[in-house]
Amino acid sequence: FNCVEDSESTESAHFDRDEKVIYFQDGAKDLPWSAIARELAYALAHGGTVTSISPGLKVILEADNYKDACQQLEDLGIALTEELARPPEPSESVAFETPTDKAPTETEVTDDDMEVIDDDESDNSFTEPDKTPVETGKDDRGITYGQELYDYSEPLKVKPPKRPVYLPNARPQTSKSARKHTEKSAQQGRSGMYIQTLNKTWKPTKASDTLAKEFRDMVYGDYGKRCQMCGTTFSTSAGNLQVYVVNVLPPSEDDLTNHYGNLLGVCGWHYSLIRYNRDRKFFDPSTERPFKGWEHMRDSVIDTTEPDVDEMGNSYFGLGIRFNNIYWQWSSEPTTESVVIRYCEPHWTYLQELLPS
Repeated sequence: FNCVEDSESTESAHFDRDEKVIYFQDGAKDLPWSAIARELAYALAHGGTVTSISPGLKVILEADNYKDACQQLEDLGIALTEELARPPEPSESVAFETPTDKAPTETEVTDDDMEVIDDDESDNSFTEPDKTPVETGKDDRGITYGQELYDYSEPLKVKPPKRPVYLPNARPQTSKSARKHTEKSAQQGRSGMYIQTLNKTWKPTKASDTLAKEFRDMVYGDYGKRCQMCGTTFSTSAGNLQVYVVNVLPPSEDDLTNHYGNLLGVCGWHYSLIRYNRDRKFFDPSTERPFKGWEHMRDSVIDTTEPDVDEMGNSYFGLGIRFNNIYWQWSSEPTTESVVIRYCEPHWTYLQELLPS
């Protein structure tokens, strides 16, 4: 560090990469720690981004002593004995784009969090499951997957209110506030840092993970990456068609959810409805009336053996689902969306096998 008492430069601090020296201006009551931290971060980052480094350096430099610096870092959630985690690689999409996508990066877990895997399951080959009947399809209450699926609906207890949309008009200070926040965003809008943490993460066995990937690949291949509910998709910048694979019944609800019959390939809109809207009912597409109970739904699916034919000449089987409390196209009145989930014959067969389990 070199102190410069008289300089024509308007910068409070400057890192000279050739001389490997940071120059800063003196004479003020307080040293320009923010600027020094920024330039020191530039030196450490070798020209890379410094927004995740400089705030921590500023805290250390401003501290009166070592103990105060440690306390400031601890308040920020940074321990001196911890190593900053490397930033994760950016992903192009939140959904699986192709069947050959790489597996998600494994999160470090403790021995207590890991599930024991037998040595004979340590390879990557898929083993045909045992055909011996077991009672894994029922939980402690003796409820089957089909009943769990039907009962997962959670209607609202009160009538949803009107929700008119009012877009705000500009206020006298709008332009000034927008300019001020733009300046702040340019300076520190994404400032922060990565810290090392230890999270408890669910880690499936290799056999379970292999089975799940096989089912996802089946969803991709059987529908040409189109939404099973509306038939829409779009092409990404990489030229791939976008589809989201969703569990109709969440994995936490039943042991048999890792199953082709529990998966759907859908667009982003219908993914959100399946994932977050529990005010829904399954219905019979032939009558457009809701099923009277889970046994009625089960029997209807099992008894349906003759497919319908779509406009492209493809055979499919349909299962209706109606979502409530949807606000369409800026409307203030809630309404419903009724749609038929289209299943190809192999997929329908899996659903027929799963419902009675």
